[in-house]
Formats: sequence, structure tokens, C-alpha cells
Amino acid sequence: MHETERLLKSFINALDSFKAALDKYAEAIRENENSNRNAGNNKPIQPLLVEISAASQLDPARSEYYVAENRERDSFWRKLKPWVETIGVSVGIILVSLTCGTLQQVKRQADIAEADNRPWLKITAVKLDPPPTLPVLHFVTRGGIPGMNLAVEFIVKNIGKGVAQDVFITPNVIFTRWNETDASKRTRDQQFACEQWRTEKFPGPFTWSAVFPRDQVKFRVGILGRYREDIASKVPDHIGKFVVAALFGCVTYQYPRGYQTRAIFDIMGDRDRLLEVGKDLDEPHVHLLRDEHYEHAQ
Repeated sequence: MHETERLLKSFINALDSFKAALDKYAEAIRENENSNRNAGNNKPIQPLLVEISAASQLDPARSEYYVAENRERDSFWRKLKPWVETIGVSVGIILVSLTCGTLQQVKRQADIAEADNRPWLKITAVKLDPPPTLPVLHFVTRGGIPGMNLAVEFIVKNIGKGVAQDVFITPNVIFTRWNETDASKRTRDQQFACEQWRTEKFPGPFTWSAVFPRDQVKFRVGILGRYREDIASKVPDHIGKFVVAALFGCVTYQYPRGYQTRAIFDIMGDRDRLLEVGKDLDEPHVHLLRDEHYEHAQ
């Protein structure tokens, strides 16, 4: 309200100045007419040019405000302010970077401390375990689906410093065609065979509630692996149909965190990985070759 009143007063003062100038101009015209009439002069009346100026009058407080603002605009602080702001932003970025780096370092140290004190289970070996009355490897057909039985013994050892709890093992036999060359497929098959058990508590027979540091456990199992008929195919210079098979071992523990150890063993026949469909093999004609490229521990 006070600001509006000051502006109105300034406007009224300007109008008063304008009115005074007009009155002065009218008075000059009247005097000029009277002078001409008395002198009997019939010449046309020449207009009298009068310069009129009007200026808005600001109150002293407002004038002082604008003067102070102009003075501040040219002050040293106004020139220094952008540099100070730039330095402040730079310092903030540096502090954020240092904080993130510190948090990452703390996390790494925590991971190292956990890795040093947690349990670590390792599949130390897988051995053939021939049944009393059957070959260690023999082909079967159940429900019209072809498959193969393999009898083995897994040996697992806790090489860590902590107690491994909720330990279970899920072995699988995976088949591929004899001329399969896609190495990434084996990785996908391993993940598919093992990942599904990482967050599930498996109630099967190959389960231990705890495995203590330096303890070693063994279990014997007959594994039935099944394959599609198109997997079995002919091989040049060979009679019959052949498949390639691999034994996948998945050891999962610390439910529900799901630490896991994985290993893959190629099932070798008499000379190579070719297994003739329908031809059972005794222990002297079968051995397991560990594939070091697919070791996994987490």
C-alpha cells in the first residue's frame, strides 16, 4: 500500500507540473493578444513556443534503494560471486565422488571379510559307482522316452572357515548331438540345470543340515538322463547312432542366499566322448573327464 501511495503522489506531482506549464502558456497567449489589440496591429498572431517538461518525482527511500542496487551491481562481491558458486559446485562434485569411492571400498572390504570367513564347498571329485547287478552306464526307455542311467559318487569338501548349512546336491546328465560345436550352449545348459535351485530349499535325499570346515561328505546316486530322439544321430564311418553326454554337478547351500558350486564332467567312452545308443558300458570302459572351463563357485 505504501508503495502504491508513493507512485500516486509522484504521478500527481507530474500532473501539477504539466498544469502549471499549460497555465503559463495560456497566460503568455493572452498577454500577446492584448499587446496586439492595443497597438492596432492586424498581423496574424504568431504562436508562442513554450517548452514543457514533466518528470516523475521518486520519493527519497525509493531513490536510495536504486542507488544502492546500482552500487552493489558494480561491487567486488558481484564480480566474485560466479567464481564462488563454481568453486562450490566443484567441491560438491569432489565430495560426492570421494563418498562413492569410500562406500565402494567399504563394500569391497566387507566382501573380502565375508569371503575369508564364510563356508566354501568344493566338488573335489566324482567317481563311478557300479551297481551290484547293472552296468555303470546303461541305456533305458521309460514311457517311450529314451534315456541313460549313470551310477556315480560325489565327494564334496568344505574348504572355507564357516559352517555350510542347508546343503543339497542336484546332479544332471545333459545330452547333445555328436557334432554340436556351440560352446555357449553348455553354459546355458549349466545355468538352466543349476540356477533354479539357488533360492529353493530342496527336500531331496542328498541333503545335509550342516557341513563343518574341513569336513568331507560323499553321496552315491544313480542319475537318469533323458534325451530327444533327434539328439541320437549317425556318425561318419561308424555303425549305429551316437550321443554326447556330460554330468552336471550343482551344490547349493546357505538357503536362501544360495551360494553355489558347479562342475561339469564329460562322460567318456572307450576312445572319445561318443556313446553308442543302446550299448551299455562297464566301469573299465567309462571314465569322467572334468571340464575346467566351466568351474563355478559363488
